[in-house]
Amino acid sequence: MESKSNETKKKEQSAINLPEVEEMLKAGVHFGHSRTKLNPKMKDFVLGYQQGICILDLTKTRNCLAKSLAAIEEAVKKEEKILFIGTRPVVRDLIKELAEEVNMPYVNNRWVGGTLTNFKIISKRIKHLLDLEEQAKKGELDKYTKKERLMIKRQIEKMEQKFGGIKKMQNLPGMVVIADPKENNLAVWESKKVGIPIVAICDADVDPTLIDYPIPANDEAISSVKMILNLIKSVFEDLKK
Repeated sequence: MESKSNETKKKEQSAINLPEVEEMLKAGVHFGHSRTKLNPKMKDFVLGYQQGICILDLTKTRNCLAKSLAAIEEAVKKEEKILFIGTRPVVRDLIKELAEEVNMPYVNNRWVGGTLTNFKIISKRIKHLLDLEEQAKKGELDKYTKKERLMIKRQIEKMEQKFGGIKKMQNLPGMVVIADPKENNLAVWESKKVGIPIVAICDADVDPTLIDYPIPANDEAISSVKMILNLIKSVFEDLKK
């Protein structure tokens, strides 16, 4: 049974069109953070150092990509929701764009504590947002004074900023994909707490042991992040064919 399972995994991984090492080099995937910021647990993914910068082993990155994309593919096949997370300015727009294209929830502003561990409470706040939006759409807020309408409008805007990307998420996701796990360490902790598998881009300063499917890669260069997110998008596109 075990060999059969391994064979299935190989087939899943081989079906994914992975970039060659040369392509990843051009995208700057191999550049990690400075050696002084290196997390000791990332040493296995570091090939060497160049002028004090960690150089990531792209052969290992490619292998990790294969495993991560296969896991995402399996989640999509099971029709599970995948929550995309990326709040740093360099990835914020990319995360929103990808999530909207594949019709999945996302968080690209500040992570709200309890989003996963206290989802029932968060759901009530989202419901309040949806109710207010529905009332505004139907013109039911016209009965309020101009000042009251302005206050409600501001309330909607604030809640939209916090929960806009997850307001259609009715249940906990089956997986989370995080572009910046160190920035969103609370999201990592909450995911582990409730048992949601994590796929994440892990630069040299990240602890990869906290991630179920780490992808060792540069998390600061747009070209690097974009390449990885495009690969994830291709998983969704391939399954539609």
